[in-house]
Amino acid sequence: MENKRELFKSRKFIVLFSIVFTTILFGLSRIFPQLGDIHIVLLPVLSLILGPFSILGFALVEFIYLMISHPESILLNLLIVFIFFISNFTIWKLWYSIMNKNGLESPNFPRLYNLIKLFIIFSLYAIIILIFFDFISAEVINYEFKFDFISTIFSFFIAILSIYVCNYFEIPMYGPRIQFKQFLPKKIYPIFLVLFFTIGLLQTFFLDSNYDILMLVITIFLIIYLLKPYDGDIFKIKHNTVPNLFSKVNISIVLLILIISIITVIMDYILGLGYSESYLNISRTTMFLFIVISIPLLFYLYYLEKNVTEPLIKLSDIMTESITTLEDHSKHGKELEKIKVNNEIRILIDSLRDMEYDVIKHVENLKKVTSEKERYETELKLASDIQNSMIPKDFEEFHDKFSENRDKFELWGIMKAARQVGGDFYDYFQIDEDNIGFVIGDVSGKGISAALIMVKAMTLIQDYTKQYNDLSKAFYKTNNDLYEENVDDHFVTCWLGKINMKSNELSFVNAGHNSPLIKLNNNDFEYLNIKPGLVLAAMEDMEYKTHVIPFKKEDTIFLYTDGVTEANDDFKEFYGKERLKNIINKHKNDNVNNIIESTEKDVKEFCNYEEQFDDTTMFIIRAK
Repeated sequence: MENKRELFKSRKFIVLFSIVFTTILFGLSRIFPQLGDIHIVLLPVLSLILGPFSILGFALVEFIYLMISHPESILLNLLIVFIFFISNFTIWKLWYSIMNKNGLESPNFPRLYNLIKLFIIFSLYAIIILIFFDFISAEVINYEFKFDFISTIFSFFIAILSIYVCNYFEIPMYGPRIQFKQFLPKKIYPIFLVLFFTIGLLQTFFLDSNYDILMLVITIFLIIYLLKPYDGDIFKIKHNTVPNLFSKVNISIVLLILIISIITVIMDYILGLGYSESYLNISRTTMFLFIVISIPLLFYLYYLEKNVTEPLIKLSDIMTESITTLEDHSKHGKELEKIKVNNEIRILIDSLRDMEYDVIKHVENLKKVTSEKERYETELKLASDIQNSMIPKDFEEFHDKFSENRDKFELWGIMKAARQVGGDFYDYFQIDEDNIGFVIGDVSGKGISAALIMVKAMTLIQDYTKQYNDLSKAFYKTNNDLYEENVDDHFVTCWLGKINMKSNELSFVNAGHNSPLIKLNNNDFEYLNIKPGLVLAAMEDMEYKTHVIPFKKEDTIFLYTDGVTEANDDFKEFYGKERLKNIINKHKNDNVNNIIESTEKDVKEFCNYEEQFDDTTMFIIRAK
């Protein structure tokens, strides 16, 4: 498309194209005399679409033809060529310089306004031809030029069809290239145009046809008008408007008139009528169709534009405006009320108004929801940061504070929440000089409420473990406190342990939590299968039992939540306790951090690195 547009911007191409086209028309008119001077009919159309350089190409061919036909009349030949050039240039000039209601645009018919504009321009063209050829009427007759009002009507019809074809196939039209300097006030140019037609009509119908001074004045006035600069930005000319239904109706009528005219010609030849009678019949048929069909059609199209096309165009322009608030909606409504129609378009306008209101309300609600969501996510991020800060990770620092040497114990842990905050937790803390406490837990549910229960459970367990020597007592108090304020019916599975470094004993209590894996006496890891008590926060005044087992050098205990064993693969198969025990035993002699990292990697591989469904927590401690 761009290459085609650039081609039609080339003045050399336009001149060459018009020379070839005009030569072909001359040849056809000589081969088929019935066509008459067809170039006179098509030239206004050519000039309207391709501009002054196409007229220049025609003038060259016309001058050559006249010089071959009448070599003895050089001045008259030049005058005739000049008349054709200036009259056809006027058509192109008038389109871009008068009545630019919608700004500068190439010839098209999205509105009746442009159709009327084209009709006026071709009418003015007919008057110009009559004025000039009346001035040299005898010579023109001798040269066998045949031009009358019917030819102008044919040009008008063909122009409509040609413009439609150019717009439909996006064939570029030649528009103004530069703004000429204005040397007279803008208001002077229309005066010259009016004087030109007034004097020209007086000279044609009332005065002597050879009144040379008046003819010279007319020519000067017309030339001055043709030098009028274009109004508006010529670099923003609207090109190739896609034909709408309105344009298609116009073209259909034009085609109907042309088809009837062609049929008339064919019938004339079938009946054996001569050329002159055939031409007369065509003229009468065309005039009849123009009056009987075109004029009523004009009123119908005017009604159609005022009640359908123009309201739709205004509606389209208004609806493209940005509407974001109810205040904009109100202003928008005032603009829409200016569209005065009482047909289906009014129903459409009202429907669009209602839809627009609903959209604005939806957008406002969406903004509120989005704002709330952003605030919630900000608070959630803050809660996540707070929760992560509560889960201890100072493994080596804790060991250094508790031990006089670095060989008494090792510990490590991770907690990965499925959401930004979770309900899993682990904790370790110093109870006294000889005892280390550690705990792992899983609050039912997810999200903020589970995280709040997790924080409370961690705090209560650590406080009561330091307060009571018996771990079952600590769980008894924690359970009652959690149950008392458990408005959301959460419960907590929890495993609490205590290692005494002097006695090398492990005390523990289990409230419904997963059985840990324990390695004793340098054997493999095995599950510590001791019947657990009831989960915390489920029932008040529950009794829990404390268990005590030896825990000597190199003994290790591994704690986890069900997010590990219940991790799913693509086939919805659980990771499982057996696979967990196998991977732990595979790395049983590694450092404690390597054991957890290897287990975490194995779980991710099992789940094909998909997003985890549940919180995942692991904790390990080894006596040294």
